[in-house]
Amino acid sequence: VFYKNYSTALEDYRAGSGFVCTANVTYFDHVSRSRVRGNYPVLNLFQDTIILLDRTRGDPRLVVARDDIEKIEIIVTETPLLSRVITGHDPALLRKIPDGAFVSGAISVTNFDPGLKSGPHLTVSKGAESVTIASSSALPSELAGIVDLPGRVSVELSRLKAELPENKRSAFVSRMNALRSRIALLNKRGFYAHYSEIMRLSDEVKALQSRVDALNAGRGAGDDEAREKISRIENGFGVEIDVVWVKM
Repeated sequence: VFYKNYSTALEDYRAGSGFVCTANVTYFDHVSRSRVRGNYPVLNLFQDTIILLDRTRGDPRLVVARDDIEKIEIIVTETPLLSRVITGHDPALLRKIPDGAFVSGAISVTNFDPGLKSGPHLTVSKGAESVTIASSSALPSELAGIVDLPGRVSVELSRLKAELPENKRSAFVSRMNALRSRIALLNKRGFYAHYSEIMRLSDEVKALQSRVDALNAGRGAGDDEAREKISRIENGFGVEIDVVWVKM
């Protein structure tokens, strides 16, 4: 009888697509260790779980497992469901999701790790070249790591390129030239009057020259990994968005 009830609920929910659905449900709450009965708006309904909207909670998303449901009935109302589909490759598309909305669907990021972690409403799967984020009912704030990707990718590319030997060498040489100009100016103003600062700057020039010599000798190269990451990002970074948001 239970499986028949849940299966019927799933069919009714799908048949009511486009309209607000509510659920008369009786389920076992593992926190209070008691049976709970109530009527809730439905955010999403899957084969194994249902996500209900309970605004009495700090997090209004109430996730109930199918196995904990004793009885359920889906009621399709006549209220149209406010929803929009978002598909494309630009993370900025997610900025169009209004506050108070709930997002379901999938987002795939290629050749860059967005740094999101799995949780009750997000499932993050990492492959060899891509990361897939499956959302059951995420808040817009929980997808902020995707929205900010272009800026984060730009910062990471700058960091990786700065670590390349040729760029390090250029930075060291520029710094040495600036220090030598400063030393020459202090010498003109009086070597003994500025002795301490001249010595400090001279020591810094020597340290930088040692680092340049090491780079010229090929020591500490180890830049293959950085070059590979740069190539993957510049030639293969991409985002695939296929989500829908709903607001009640």
